[in-house]
Amino acid sequence: MIFELYRFKACVIILMFLTGICALHAQTDSKKDSVRTNEGSNRNVLLNAATKNAPRVVNVGLPTSTTDILENGLPVVYLFFPQNSNRNWRSSVSLSSTGLLNLAESGIMSEHFGYSVDSYTKLGGDKSTFDGNFSTSHFGWIFGDISATGPLGKGFYYTAGVYVNLDPESYDLKFSNYSDNTQIYRAGITKRFAGGRGSVSLLYKYAKSTILLNSAVFQYEEGGSVKEYNGFRIGRDSYLPVDDEFRMLDVYSGKYYTLHLGNVNDMKSVTHNLDLLADYDLGNDWKLHFAGRLYSSKMRRNLVSMNSIFSVTEADGFHYSDGTSYSGNVQNAFFELANRTPVKAAMSRLELFHNLGAHQMRLGLLEYLYDEGEFSLNRSYFYQEVAPNPHKLYNASTDEYGIYSYNNGLPMESGHENKTTLFATDEWNVNKWLDLSYTASLRYHSIGGHYSTEARTNGFNVAGKKLTSFNNSWVSPGASVQALLHITHYFGLNLSAIYNQKEGSLADYSSSVKPSLDKKSNNRYVTAGIVFNHRLMDISSSFSLLKSSNYREVVNLENPSNLSEMSSAPVNYDIKTTGWTTDVVLHPFRGFNFHALLTLQSPQYDNFSLNVFNKDWNFTGKTVRSISKTLIELDPSYTTNNGKFRFWASARYFGKQYANYTNVLFFKGWWETFGGVNYKVNRHASLSVNVTNPLNQRGAKGVMGGASLITDPTPYYGKLIASSAYIRPFTVEATLSLHF
Repeated sequence: MIFELYRFKACVIILMFLTGICALHAQTDSKKDSVRTNEGSNRNVLLNAATKNAPRVVNVGLPTSTTDILENGLPVVYLFFPQNSNRNWRSSVSLSSTGLLNLAESGIMSEHFGYSVDSYTKLGGDKSTFDGNFSTSHFGWIFGDISATGPLGKGFYYTAGVYVNLDPESYDLKFSNYSDNTQIYRAGITKRFAGGRGSVSLLYKYAKSTILLNSAVFQYEEGGSVKEYNGFRIGRDSYLPVDDEFRMLDVYSGKYYTLHLGNVNDMKSVTHNLDLLADYDLGNDWKLHFAGRLYSSKMRRNLVSMNSIFSVTEADGFHYSDGTSYSGNVQNAFFELANRTPVKAAMSRLELFHNLGAHQMRLGLLEYLYDEGEFSLNRSYFYQEVAPNPHKLYNASTDEYGIYSYNNGLPMESGHENKTTLFATDEWNVNKWLDLSYTASLRYHSIGGHYSTEARTNGFNVAGKKLTSFNNSWVSPGASVQALLHITHYFGLNLSAIYNQKEGSLADYSSSVKPSLDKKSNNRYVTAGIVFNHRLMDISSSFSLLKSSNYREVVNLENPSNLSEMSSAPVNYDIKTTGWTTDVVLHPFRGFNFHALLTLQSPQYDNFSLNVFNKDWNFTGKTVRSISKTLIELDPSYTTNNGKFRFWASARYFGKQYANYTNVLFFKGWWETFGGVNYKVNRHASLSVNVTNPLNQRGAKGVMGGASLITDPTPYYGKLIASSAYIRPFTVEATLSLHF
């Protein structure tokens, strides 16, 4: 395991923890220019139309479905697969700040190319404070989030927090009261040194979370629109089987077991998190910052995935569990579950800051150690009726539990990873006309573990079988540069370039096919634009070019000639995206603010070909799935002169999205809308009412299950499709906020 294989590096981590006790975080003030860039600062990632338990993805032209999240300068989870950050991180009053990390900084903290959420735990201060949010919705949401901080005496301070989210979402699960049952508990202590020289904090976080993701069925129409089918309300009705018992086959032991979706103990993930933060001022403008984390989790990742829908008659032999015959539409689906995968990680970040003349310099070292136990997503395939709160269906191919196949195509692997990154940054005020900022990094990354090369067919397990070992290592450079040229007091030119590399990971070995990891993924990103800052408005407009070579993912494909035949394999391809983005913030009079953003982009596959189901496929030149070419954001707000009321609204437009690799199926563009009003009762209390989807639109997005490779869209017009990606229905939420 990792702490045996990397005992020396674990000792280094411990030494860095001890060293960090005498470290101090840089508290330098950022220079305020009349012309400035605000990359991503206007993007509210916590406003998500798909779910309120995770930040939305800020699109950069790559097919990602997740957003990296950092807390106290370190990733909340090391890998999104099999982990998921919303199991142990939520936006909370226990956080002192939550913002967006720019592309260059995100590329240092992780090799992923994209924006990251950057958050920090609220630490104790000289005054005792209490903050709380208490919310509900007309669907029965119960939410409480409280934080308390204060002094203990003799330079010691405390922080504590409790987060409880009991959310039925917008649909009625017949087997469970809540779709999201998440609880997070925090406690910490801070020691501040005399004379303001620094501090050290020890923070503990415990999280337990059970999340059940719903799907919806709809009728797909020509032109990319969808309509509700036979009274099934998208986002209002549950499409999870009401008879929630599932029989599973453990791929490692070869033993069968049963569980229930509605049993919290069967579905919950548990995480323990211990952070050490240390700050110290070395004098003469030299400052140190250290953050370290020990992390342990037992992850229960679960998902009911919907494949194709087909029609049957009584002659086809489908029936309910009581033997009653069935005719009508049948949903082919599978349930997958991570069998409490043990995950451990040790992470640290050590930084040295120094101001020298017009330079603000930083030298840093990251060390990430990660160990993943026997991970698998055990799969059970079943049929269910197409209806709200559907029942399972049985036929001659299913067993007494309603399962017709076990572990077909399941992902599995086990192993460890290590990343060591040395980085340097500098912000240089060259003169009154020019500001430069640049970064450089060098990362060593190694992975090792075991996987199975055996085909994942019905009944697949590795009990008593020898697994294949693997080991890989890479050294990857990264760099960025940004230049801001001040043409006038209000107007400037902004130029930037970013280069980073992404290596392989344990997830690349999750299928039976050995991945091709000889070539790393390379991201090259350049932008050029203008910046205009005035007391009445801020405008930035830029052209961008992104080229990602050797992009890797494990794809699940269905045979278009036989949708029950599936294949899972790693693929490599390139992506190129050209784009133009204009971001405007208007504040023409007191209290009023209006933000608008327009992005036009063209993300395309390049060098993307594969052979599957005895056929060659080539998607070069096709538009990347699930990415819109046109993005619009409109965010007006108004605060009354007395500060009592704040009215706000937000509207986002997503252009047409292709739903399969061949680009013959797509979802037409849609709007996501929000609005609300905040009322400040007094300096201790405020009330707010927020509305999601006030226009009560219905719509689906993402990819289309069972249709990855189809070339003729005609049979899909009027066809029933199931998807877990849809817009939340009209929802009214009320919140009481307290501050003392």
